[in-house]
Amino acid sequence: MNDPYSGNVMNYVLRFYCSSRINWVSNEFETSFNLSHNVWVQYVKSSNSIYIFDDRASNARILVDPTVKMSVDTNKDNDGYFVSRMTNAHKNGTKAKNISEIIIGYVPYLSDIYNIYKTYNDNNYTENDSKKWFESNYTKEVKAKITNLKYAPNDRGYSQDYIGITIYGNSVNAINYGYSFTSRAK
Repeated sequence: MNDPYSGNVMNYVLRFYCSSRINWVSNEFETSFNLSHNVWVQYVKSSNSIYIFDDRASNARILVDPTVKMSVDTNKDNDGYFVSRMTNAHKNGTKAKNISEIIIGYVPYLSDIYNIYKTYNDNNYTENDSKKWFESNYTKEVKAKITNLKYAPNDRGYSQDYIGITIYGNSVNAINYGYSFTSRAK
């Protein structure tokens, strides 16, 4: 938001970080998307300075829909697979009651088509902090998505919005992991 008379400018700023942990010995893998700042920042032209205008979590103006993902990096049926997953998430400053979307991909045999199972707000996927076992030993990909995250601690001790997954594997020797997101001002 630009004020043409004073030259002052107000912006919304969102800052996030991703953290990951890989333990090859136990075949346990974690990745998460975490909000660290969601603030209004103002540039004051007369003093050529920038400062935080409003850092209250309740006044955050950017909403984020992140997806965290992991997959086994292999082209062989027997080169490892995921056996279970646990999601953990906070939304709007409290433990999330449900995850927006869980996507599970598996390859029963490489000659078969790659199958993906998706669920949207299904009662089976409303858990948070509970371990879920996969039905077959061919799970090669897991994604978890949550919508409308906005709360960030902003260095003030507020609750933090995030989504994370922990994946447990069997004989996994290489993985791909990461995140994607969409954001918008509310």
